[in-house]
Amino acid sequence: GKAVYRDLVQDYAHHADVLKKFPSARPPIEHLINMMPTLKPRSYSIASSPLMHPDIIQLCVVQVDWTVESTKEFRIGEATGYMKKQAPGAKLMCAVRQSAIVLPKVPSDPVLMAGM
Repeated sequence: GKAVYRDLVQDYAHHADVLKKFPSARPPIEHLINMMPTLKPRSYSIASSPLMHPDIIQLCVVQVDWTVESTKEFRIGEATGYMKKQAPGAKLMCAVRQSAIVLPKVPSDPVLMAGM
């Protein structure tokens, strides 16, 4: 039991993976729905200036993807995969929050920013 669980966790298994691994498992759909966590909001940094584009928000997003070690299955992150499927110029629902970044008073002063 523990080794199987460890392998599933290490492979970032989701509910469909567990059902594939244990085909005799036939949980009621209500149980599956109740077990699945809701998607959490994703935070992205705005890459555009409201001075240049007052009515548009542009993001710089890197697709999240990985290969499941045990099955060699290629996976794409839920949110970045969804965004990649959209046509250029598509409108997506979002919420904008105030930034915690405090920029220098002198615009020519250098700013070092790092992202993941």
